[in-house]
Amino acid sequence: RPGLYAKMAAIFNNISYKWKSGTWLLKIVFINIAVFIILRLGALICFFANIDYNNILKWIECPSSFSTLAQQPWSIITYMFAQYDVLHILFNMLWLYGFGRLFLEFNSQKQLLALYIYGGLSGAILFMLGYSFLPVFNNIDGWLIGSSASAIAIVTATAILNPDYKVGLLFFGQIALK
Repeated sequence: RPGLYAKMAAIFNNISYKWKSGTWLLKIVFINIAVFIILRLGALICFFANIDYNNILKWIECPSSFSTLAQQPWSIITYMFAQYDVLHILFNMLWLYGFGRLFLEFNSQKQLLALYIYGGLSGAILFMLGYSFLPVFNNIDGWLIGSSASAIAIVTATAILNPDYKVGLLFFGQIALK
C-alpha cells in the first residue's frame, strides 16, 4: 500500500501531465485554482500574523480608479485569475469549463484564450467606467476580483455563435442555448 508521499507524488505527476498536455481551457482553470489556493493560504498566514490581508489583496484586485490602475497596471490582468470565496471560484469554474468545452468544439484554443483575456479586460473597463460616471458611485473606491467577466464572455460567445446547440439540463431536458 503506497504511503502519503507516493500518493502526493502521483497527484502532482497527474496534474503536471494534464498541464503539459491539456488545452488552454484546462490551463486557465488550473491557474485560477492555484491562485485561489495561494490567496487562501496567504489569508491564513496573515490572520495568524495579525496582518490586514485586504491591503495585500488590493495589489491583485483591479481598482475602480484609473489613477490607481496607473500605479498598479498588472492588476487589470491579475484580477481575472483570482477568486477569494469558495462559491465564487466554484461557480466561475463550472461556467468556464462547461461552456469552454462547448466553445472548443467549434473554435480554437487561441480563440478561447483571447476571448478570456478580452472578456476580462472589457469587464474591468466597464467596471472602472461605471465607477467614474455613475452618480451612485461618487467618492467610493471599488475593487474588482474574479473571472466572472471572462467566463461570461465565453458563455455569451458560445451562445451567440451556436444558438441552436442543444444542452441537456436536469428537470428540463434538451434546450437550445438561445
